[in-house]
Amino acid sequence: MTWAPNRVKGRHGIEALQKVVNEENFLGLSEAANKSKGSKSYSDWTIYKKEKIEVDPKFREEMIKKEKELEMKLQKQIDDFVEGNKKGYR
Repeated sequence: MTWAPNRVKGRHGIEALQKVVNEENFLGLSEAANKSKGSKSYSDWTIYKKEKIEVDPKFREEMIKKEKELEMKLQKQIDDFVEGNKKGYR
């Protein structure tokens, strides 16, 4: 997952949106990499814990960029959902 679910929980308007489904937000990592990364952002994930190996800087840079793009996209989805619900209650 590119953008960890625990980071989505705190976004403005998320209480109105139970689930954000965006295929771009899912990226398969190896089991070891997934465990090492956990819920950390790519900015915070610098070392594979178990092996003490640096995460490939080029990969991290690409993923940090994608993470930022997805953050804006996911927030727009949330905002659109909230706005749509406001209109439905009028």
